[in-house]
Amino acid sequence: MSTYGSQLHFSHDKLYGRTDHLTAIMNVCHRMNSVRSPEVILVSGFSGTGKTALIKYAGKILVKEGRYFTAGKFDQLGQAEPFSTIIDAFNGYFHTVMQSGKEIISNTNASLLRSIGSEVGVLANIFPCLYEMIGTPVTDPAQVDLPESQNRLKYLFELMIRAIATPSQPLSLFLDDLQWADSSSLSFIKSVLTNSESKCFLFIGSYRNDQSSDGHPFAEFLSDISTQNIPVTKIELDNICRGDVNDLISDVICMPKSQTKSLTDIVYRKTGGNVLFVNQFLKSLYNEGLLQFSLDSDSWEWDIASIQMKTIPEDVVRLLASGITMLPAQTQRVLMLLSCIGSVCAESTLSLFINDTDLHWNETTKVTTSREEDISSSLEVAIGEGLLNKEGSSYSFAHDQIQSVAYSLIPKYQRDQVHLQIGYLILKNKPSNDKGNIFFIATNQLNRGKLAMDEGMKELAANLNLKAGHEATSLSAFEDSSVYFAAGISLL
Repeated sequence: MSTYGSQLHFSHDKLYGRTDHLTAIMNVCHRMNSVRSPEVILVSGFSGTGKTALIKYAGKILVKEGRYFTAGKFDQLGQAEPFSTIIDAFNGYFHTVMQSGKEIISNTNASLLRSIGSEVGVLANIFPCLYEMIGTPVTDPAQVDLPESQNRLKYLFELMIRAIATPSQPLSLFLDDLQWADSSSLSFIKSVLTNSESKCFLFIGSYRNDQSSDGHPFAEFLSDISTQNIPVTKIELDNICRGDVNDLISDVICMPKSQTKSLTDIVYRKTGGNVLFVNQFLKSLYNEGLLQFSLDSDSWEWDIASIQMKTIPEDVVRLLASGITMLPAQTQRVLMLLSCIGSVCAESTLSLFINDTDLHWNETTKVTTSREEDISSSLEVAIGEGLLNKEGSSYSFAHDQIQSVAYSLIPKYQRDQVHLQIGYLILKNKPSNDKGNIFFIATNQLNRGKLAMDEGMKELAANLNLKAGHEATSLSAFEDSSVYFAAGISLL
């Protein structure tokens, strides 16, 4: 819903009630111009309070100022590939550099080679995007024992950050949803933050403060950096106030603030000012015909009494579920299958399984194979409804809650079979030159379908987990490798 007039207009370029929080973030960002040690910004809050939107808004300002801002996101289903969140972030960084002109490319390339030297091939195995910058290394990196390999990798990662984060081009790295972070990825970040040679580097993280318990890798990360005298700016977001909700509604329906107060009152009472809930509630009112544009008066109209009497889910999860089930069956199917992969799915990966996965979620609805144009139109519907975003060649859920709700709509008795189908189709259709990411996705999907496997599939999956474990070990991702080895053993 993105047009004016008789449609709701939700802006992605405006924040509500976050002026002070944005100022606090930008003050820290601007300090990174000088040669100073790394700093940390941590933004916390409950789901739907707008943590990601706030930080990405700040990121847009930094990019406009000519600074580097790059981002990655941890997934509630876990990482498809070891270090994939950090890999995604630096893929974005190097992609930006490659589009910045010959001089910047040359300077970055020279700085990397000067800092890392012949060992650059070790990092290139983790960050294939480096090959675009420096080409294929002439010499292979020296082989070291496993106990030394992770220390070497951390050290080289530190050198990479020191090479690209400079006073003229400070680097801000944003990692979203730290409550789902793994210890290997966090150890990389900690190694940069605690190295006295690191300069001009800002780490920004967001997390749900109701999902970060003692003993979690992120809790241990916080404890560790708190003892290192690293400047940490903590920002906690609450729901927005009634006045800010009125500003939002005024913009959504393009009416003066003085005329939207009665609608604001009931929306605020129902949602408590949770931004995600407010937006979904407004969409629900519109879809139910309780908020409509009158051609006679050329204005928006709503009936407070009818809204109060109407049975509308009073939490965002049930409201999202209600909205998704009103969509065309093919769009529901696409959202459910995407949710099995995680918060983000590359278009190339989606194409490997989306057409041939069987899924039926009630007695009357069953959609199996589909034409490509049906898939494309279904994705467009989901994007138009604000449920998905298209970022480059990938689709991402607009919010984790949307992914979670879409997944919950798959009947529990079907989930293992659906994961098994997805994993098998990805494995069957993946390109022969796959460098690892798709292989890990396929293996993870098969593991989630364990209960639906026959003996032949268990043997296949056990061998794949053995291979995945060795691959993770070669990347010094020992936590991931142990998970794959354990998964493989459990199938025997």
